[in-house]
Amino acid sequence: MVEPIALTENILDKKPSFIFTQHEWLRARGLQILKTASGTGTLYTTPPNKVFYLTSVYLSVIDHNGSTGATIRIVNAASIIKHHLLKFGEFPAANMTDSMTLSFPIPIRLDAGELIDCFLGGSAGACGISGFEVGKEIIFS
Repeated sequence: MVEPIALTENILDKKPSFIFTQHEWLRARGLQILKTASGTGTLYTTPPNKVFYLTSVYLSVIDHNGSTGATIRIVNAASIIKHHLLKFGEFPAANMTDSMTLSFPIPIRLDAGELIDCFLGGSAGACGISGFEVGKEIIFS
C-alpha cells in the first residue's frame, strides 16, 4: 500500500511507488521528433550516439497515371531495407486517393545510421513520422 505524503514534505524527494511506462520515459528523457515530407526522400536518419524510437507513421497519396505505388520503410546503415511500415501497391485507376496511419504502442527502435524514407513512386502525396530521439548514454547508464 502506498503511504500518503504529508503536504509539508517535498514530493520530489520521494521515490515514486510506480514504474514509468515506456512512453512516459521517452517523453521525459528524449527529444520528440516530428517529420513530414511531400515527396520521395529520407524523412529521418538516426544520428551517431543516438537511438530513435518510432511511435507513429502516416502515408497519404493521390495516384496519377504511371505510379508504381508508395511506401514508408526502415533502411539500415548498410542500405538494406529492414521493414516496409506502410505500403500502397499500384492503383487500378488514375487520381484515386488513399491514406493510412499506424501507431506503435511499443515503439520501434532504430539504431545510429538507420533511416526512415518515403517513396511515392510517381504519386502526389505526403508522409510523416513521430518518435523520440534518446542519447545512448541515457539508455546505457
